[in-house]
Amino acid sequence: MFAEMHAFSLVYPRLPPDQILAMATRNPARAVGLAGRLGEISPGAHADLIAVPCDNIADPYEAVVFAEQPVRWAMVAGKIVRS
Repeated sequence: MFAEMHAFSLVYPRLPPDQILAMATRNPARAVGLAGRLGEISPGAHADLIAVPCDNIADPYEAVVFAEQPVRWAMVAGKIVRS
């Protein structure tokens, strides 16, 4: 998924990272009728989260879209599966 977002950003360099991330998370959730439950952090949403390294990157959206290092931490259904 990270490689896809990065490749997309190269084809569409004017599209900001926050919109690219939404296209990979919120928009697909909406497309399958799961808006508010998947693809976002909000009350009532599934607790599926990841943490990516963001060394020297001030913008968190850029840190995700251009992530080059492995995910450091993951939670699926509220349970930590990688730390």
